[in-house]
Amino acid sequence: MKRKEFPIWAGIVLVGGIFGWFLMSSTGTKVSPLAGGPENLKGTGLGKKLSENYYYNIDKYKQVDSKLIKYKETGSIKSNLAKVYGLSVSRDGAVAVCGENGVEVFTGGKLKENIAVDGAVTCVNFGSNLIFGTKENAGIYSGGKTAWLFGKNAKALKLPELKYVTAVLAADGRFYVADSVAKKVYIFYEEGKEAKIITGNPRFVIPSPHFDLAVRDGYLYVTNPGMLRIDKFTLDGEFIESLGTQGMSIGDFMGCCNPTNICVPGDGSIIVSEKGIPRVKRLTLKGELLDVVAAPSSFDEKCAFMSLGSDSNGRIYVLDSEKKAVRIFEKKK
Repeated sequence: MKRKEFPIWAGIVLVGGIFGWFLMSSTGTKVSPLAGGPENLKGTGLGKKLSENYYYNIDKYKQVDSKLIKYKETGSIKSNLAKVYGLSVSRDGAVAVCGENGVEVFTGGKLKENIAVDGAVTCVNFGSNLIFGTKENAGIYSGGKTAWLFGKNAKALKLPELKYVTAVLAADGRFYVADSVAKKVYIFYEEGKEAKIITGNPRFVIPSPHFDLAVRDGYLYVTNPGMLRIDKFTLDGEFIESLGTQGMSIGDFMGCCNPTNICVPGDGSIIVSEKGIPRVKRLTLKGELLDVVAAPSSFDEKCAFMSLGSDSNGRIYVLDSEKKAVRIFEKKK
């Protein structure tokens, strides 16, 4: 009878198991991941053998020079939605907040209208009418009624299947839809004719549902968080340039996937928010740091949905997904 060969993978598993048993037996404790620093390794027999240089400490990157912080918080609007995902600010200062099962519209800080929608509303935007997105659809709200423009609910149009809509925008006769799962920005003319599909330059890298858009002065700005940059296009989707730098300083984009959200108010700046180390800052139109709106100390570390808006008075609106509130910042005098 031919003897069966002992598979290599089984030998690797056996050796690994013996080593693990020996390590646990010799230390008298379970083996835990080497993360967070030596203080988490007490009792394992390993903490005394490794220097601080082996551990990644991000605390120093949370610190911001107070001279860079040019804004202060002056107000907030509390949402009644169970979870919040996006906001938009109209030209006249109205604020729309979207989230689980609906959209809230506030004027003067007070709730004016509550629009019920089945499921999660992932993004919202003021155009000539209020437009919004769910994971698989994009719709419009006008005259007290909702109509579906794109996606599986828009049965009149044969359009690409939407998988996870994270931004919708109507500007300059075009309608833009960002899909974080498809990693594409769809551009349609207002009458529903598809104009262009942008797949990035060279491509969009979107590890999580944070994929935002802004249009200002004839340009389309798109966050490309996995590539740690902002991509700038013509209104019809022709690539122009990438903005921002990767790095660990306050002016850079750092972490897995930033920036998460963007706003271009028209004052020569780009406002961006970041998660992981949550913060809001202003950049020049070339992607260089101008100043900081809100430092990481202003947010809970778990704050991830930080949609942005601005009004004609220079106020900056930041969605705080942990507080379920829109926080308002004004420039210091």
